[in-house]
Amino acid sequence: TADSDANGAGNLVISAAANSTITTAGNISLIGEDVTLGVGGFVGKVITTGAGSVTVRADNNDEGLSGVFTIATAGSLVNSATSVNVTNAYDVNIGGAGIFANGGAITIAGVNNNVTISTLVETFTGGDITITAGNSVLLDNAASEVRTTGLGNISITATAGNILETVADATVDIAGYQITLSALNGRIGEDTGAPGLDAALEIDSRNWISATTATANGDIWLAETLG
Repeated sequence: TADSDANGAGNLVISAAANSTITTAGNISLIGEDVTLGVGGFVGKVITTGAGSVTVRADNNDEGLSGVFTIATAGSLVNSATSVNVTNAYDVNIGGAGIFANGGAITIAGVNNNVTISTLVETFTGGDITITAGNSVLLDNAASEVRTTGLGNISITATAGNILETVADATVDIAGYQITLSALNGRIGEDTGAPGLDAALEIDSRNWISATTATANGDIWLAETLG
């Protein structure tokens, strides 16, 4: 825990000067104003085994204007034996190797501004993924993907902004059983205007029994890739 007195000062950095791994068979909580995994080329990993879960809480003083959770350096990750819960941040930036939940759900909520995904966010054994941003949810890399297995559902909500793929490609962006996308004040996907190349969200809804529900105030651009 950094910023233990919730006064807006105290950042938690894992691997600022050397590669670092935090691992336990119990639960892990990362609490601070900014929480960062991987800095300056060093790799930071948070791993639980057994029945351990991972909780991340940034903006610990609840200011609502700062406090960022970032997975930065390539290879950095959160890998939980059960669930992952990211809460209370102003921004969430998921890079590195990504976030994985092996026996439960991934929940990213209470985010005041944007959730930016540059790599994998994935559950196994049918765990659900829920992502809620106060502004936008952005998939900004060809490697960006939100994926569940089995009957795992995905719900993504951009409260005031958009749900966008900001790098136009044909790779799968979101793969789940039931997929629900909501941008009540914005758009979902977009047309770049380039022939044969658009920034539609590529969806894999797994099979014909699955369903995708998309609600937006603006345009909706989706492409079913495999299901």
